Amino acid sequence: MSDYEFYSVDGSAEDFKSLECSSVIAFDVEGTGVHQRMDVPLGFSITNNPNSAYYVDIENQYFRQLLAKPNTLYIAHNAKYDRSMMKKVDTTVNNLCDTMIAAHLCEEERLSLSYLVGVRLNRSVPTYSDLTKPFISMSLKEMLKYSGPHSRAALLLWRGFPQNHWPGYE
Repeated sequence: MSDYEFYSVDGSAEDFKSLECSSVIAFDVEGTGVHQRMDVPLGFSITNNPNSAYYVDIENQYFRQLLAKPNTLYIAHNAKYDRSMMKKVDTTVNNLCDTMIAAHLCEEERLSLSYLVGVRLNRSVPTYSDLTKPFISMSLKEMLKYSGPHSRAALLLWRGFPQNHWPGYE
């Protein structure tokens, strides 16, 4: 499989089996822009571990099927965008928890991923304004540097929100 990239902040190795067996997976879709109705999905990052992530070309069937498992909880920030973009490639992601909605329920001052990551995790993530060129002209490795931290951050945010927002998941 050559249509994905992997990175780890702690030196851990790729672990497909862990993703396949995971009951919680975070993901973040990137497209040709930020408008879910007009734009086209290009790829997505996916993780079940806050220390690593994969970035995958949107055509990668193996990783797309990981987003369609019936007994898995999927975490995303602004999940409406991510789910809509995946539907464009015939992949329906159900059982979603949206960290943006959770932030709203927790009465956060602002709902952007960069704000929440700064306030709740004392970290930063790349923002859309940080990009030096359009996604469509980026390599998978460049996309991973942008999108990977987003899926990892969504997972960490989900773990940090009060668990009464996620009944049945611990």
